[in-house]
Amino acid sequence: MKNKIPLSQDSRLEALLLQRGEDIGTVGLRDLNRYYALLNHHLLELCLTSNEANLICEALKNYRFEEDPDRAIAIWKQIDTAIQQDRLDLKWSVNSTLIGKLKVINHLQAVAIVDAVERYWIEERSDRPHKSSENKLFQTDLIKCCDSAL
Repeated sequence: MKNKIPLSQDSRLEALLLQRGEDIGTVGLRDLNRYYALLNHHLLELCLTSNEANLICEALKNYRFEEDPDRAIAIWKQIDTAIQQDRLDLKWSVNSTLIGKLKVINHLQAVAIVDAVERYWIEERSDRPHKSSENKLFQTDLIKCCDSAL
C-alpha cells in the first residue's frame, strides 16, 4: 500500500496547490519533483568535501527545522557552536573557511543542507545494513564529484 499525503488536511497548502491547477495530487507531485530537483542542484553548488559534510552532519545531528527559512539560513551559527564546543574542526580536519562558506549561502542552499542532513541521520538510524559514512554522504548528495577528484 502506498503512503498517501493528506494534502486536503492543510487548508493553506491546499489553497496554494489549487492556485496551480485543479488536481492537487498531480500539482503536488509535480511541485515536489521540482522542489527536490532544486534542493539537489543547490546542494551540489556548495561542492562540500567529505570532511566538511561529515562535520555538518555531526553538528546538525539534533537540529530541528520546520518551515522557517530564516532559521535554516542561520545553520552556520549552530555549526560554529558545535565546532567550538566539540572541536569538530580538529576531528574532521576542516579549516575555518567552512563557516565563511556557510555564512553566504542562500535560503535554498541552507534548506538543502538541512534536508540532506535529515536524510543522512534517517539512514544512520535505519535497520538497513549500515553503509559507510561516505556512501551515506554520497546518497544524500552532500558530496559528489568535487570531493572524489581530490
